[in-house]
Amino acid sequence: MIVGAVLVCVLAGGASGPAEAQAADGCRSLRAVFYAATGSLTLAQGLAANASVCAQYYVSVPPLAADKTQMRNGVAGPMRALGSSFHALAEVNVSAWQGWVASTGSSWYQAGVEARRRMSAAGFDVAGGDTWAVN
Repeated sequence: MIVGAVLVCVLAGGASGPAEAQAADGCRSLRAVFYAATGSLTLAQGLAANASVCAQYYVSVPPLAADKTQMRNGVAGPMRALGSSFHALAEVNVSAWQGWVASTGSSWYQAGVEARRRMSAAGFDVAGGDTWAVN
């Protein structure tokens, strides 16, 4: 049973990669995006237990509560290990990054560069299909 998750949006549409091959087999491709305030990996594991071969699953990974500019370690890799259709979304908290910009005197561009650096350091792999979501 999956508790505490919200399906943010479901998009069906242009297929690419493995989904494109599956569409040829009669599947309709699906991208499902889930927000989870806690338990991101547990949510992804629950989805993987009954995953559709036609779907790409994107599950949010919230930042650390003590400093929401810090990405959570140890979740993205295990999520990707569930299969090529599972992707971690690093949650980028606008309020926290606004505070970072103000306290450091940096620009929003620099904040974006730093956020991507922190994503990589926490194990998110954009080339592997991980991405980010703005909160």
